[in-house]
Amino acid sequence: MDYEFIFDTNTKVHSVAVAGEQFAVGRFLNTEFVLDDNSVEQLNDLIELLETSIEGVVEFTEWSIEIDRDDLTISHSSQLETKSEKEKTAQLEQDLSDLEWDFQCECGKADLLELLVAWVDFRSE
Repeated sequence: MDYEFIFDTNTKVHSVAVAGEQFAVGRFLNTEFVLDDNSVEQLNDLIELLETSIEGVVEFTEWSIEIDRDDLTISHSSQLETKSEKEKTAQLEQDLSDLEWDFQCECGKADLLELLVAWVDFRSE
């Protein structure tokens, strides 16, 4: 996973940019872990949760992470639909698959953990 950490010296805001198919990871982190005193602690809590979880879903304000052993699916709440809705919009989704990168992606648990640990280090500097 290719990523870059950014610190805006004017606004004092940390952010992360993730390239390619995992673009949604950056959107997820920048949305759910905004700059405040608890964000580094919350990131550490997420790291611990991912290290100890085998299966399940972690819900955030606008995003969720589905854990399936060593694979993760990160989805924006706008992407959550019932199965019948998915069947109705199958063709539309196929046409809009590039836009989906903004709101949903799959990645390895080890890759996300590596990014999270590095981001905590960056934000703590």
